[in-house]
Amino acid sequence: MNPSAANQCLERRHAQSADGTTIAYYVGGAGPGAPVLVVAGGLAGHHCVWRHQLAYLGDRFRFVTWDYRGLFHSEAPRPKGARFGITAQLEDLRAVVDAAELDRFSLLGWSVGVQIATEAFHALPGRIESLVMMCGTAGRPLEIATDAPRLGELLRRALRATRGRGSLLNGASHSWLGRQALSQSLRRLGLLGPTVDDEVLAELVTSLAEVDKANYIETLYALSGHDATAALASIDAPALVLAGGRDPFAPTTLSHQLARQLPCSEVLVVPSGRHFLFLEFPDLVNLRLERFFHDVGLC
Repeated sequence: MNPSAANQCLERRHAQSADGTTIAYYVGGAGPGAPVLVVAGGLAGHHCVWRHQLAYLGDRFRFVTWDYRGLFHSEAPRPKGARFGITAQLEDLRAVVDAAELDRFSLLGWSVGVQIATEAFHALPGRIESLVMMCGTAGRPLEIATDAPRLGELLRRALRATRGRGSLLNGASHSWLGRQALSQSLRRLGLLGPTVDDEVLAELVTSLAEVDKANYIETLYALSGHDATAALASIDAPALVLAGGRDPFAPTTLSHQLARQLPCSEVLVVPSGRHFLFLEFPDLVNLRLERFFHDVGLC
């Protein structure tokens, strides 16, 4: 399947979370009866970023992913008592897999999705048969990314200061200049390397420009203070850890540490890879995913 057409094959559906929030989720790839891969993405782009994986594995796997609450096509929780933290995210995941009638599935977490995947293994007992942890950490990502807890706390304070003001950024990001600045920032921050083509970059920037910045900040703030590290040792499912050697937000030392804490895991570090590893080196990532799923008996 052509990667640019792969995401057009995803059907958008809706599920209702425990607190009544309507969550948009997407289903595509192989039909019922095929092994299922559920993707807990990051905050930097919606389902379009998985175009290469869907194109390569979609004939053998059923793909399911969702928009985090308040982002893209998912409803924001009501302002009074709004919830964006890990408990709410797990409730959303449960609502999605129940609506999609998934009894067993593999779960791929990318970036902050690694935290969700770690906690989900215990929140959904007996339903997750394998895990893929990509470019992320189980706990306190801002502290890990900076490799300095004090700086991580300063970043959390900066996030706290912008809470309630994120909507002011929406108009700026929708302009042509705003999108150009966003595109340049992704490169300068070291999130994207030169191997990502212009078409993919444009699609990614468009999706990010459209996201509600207030909800984005609330989600990042809520998840940045969560630590799921204690849950790693009791995950007995096979796990694959994928990392980019030049990823500023998930250093390779962290990836090796994550793999060591998981009882049944293996790790692949791509030396030139960055945070969007699966967009930069899709063929390598796809082949490694295929081998991992073959080894665990899923394809």
